[in-house]
Amino acid sequence: MFQVLVLAGCIAFAAAAPNTGFGFAQVAPAHESTSSGEPIGRNPIIPIESMTSNSDHKGVYNFRYKSGDGSQVQVSGDLKNMGGPEGPVNVKRGSYSFNGTDNKIYTVNWVADENGFRATGDHLPTPPPMPEAISRSIDLATLPAGHHLQLASARSGYQFQNNFPQFGFASQG
Repeated sequence: MFQVLVLAGCIAFAAAAPNTGFGFAQVAPAHESTSSGEPIGRNPIIPIESMTSNSDHKGVYNFRYKSGDGSQVQVSGDLKNMGGPEGPVNVKRGSYSFNGTDNKIYTVNWVADENGFRATGDHLPTPPPMPEAISRSIDLATLPAGHHLQLASARSGYQFQNNFPQFGFASQG
């Protein structure tokens, strides 16, 4: 008799649990909450329509998915040997697209490599053009060491040796 009561209790407990299907709820709780910890509203679950993922487990991979709301993500990566003691660099490139609140599709293309992260998109701001004086100073800063001595000797007619001007005197050494 006790076993029948336990079995009936288990069945009643299972029947009282909310039925959301086989793990597919119609809505998911929002990430935001009030100061008391209660969730604010509910957000619909957006299904993943397609997804692929490939890797050679040696650093080369690609990944993509498309969701039910039209957003898409694509990422690929590989290892680039820089020839230094640090070893290879993981180079990634990809894009993502999403529908904005204005019903436009926005796409961001990006690259992450030894030069940092760079993103482009028609909706992203672009920097103003670099002033000519700053561009010249960057060009001069990238010249090899001692270039200022070569420029000075060309202008003045002096010969520089060991970072000192030579005025026609024989070097003693």
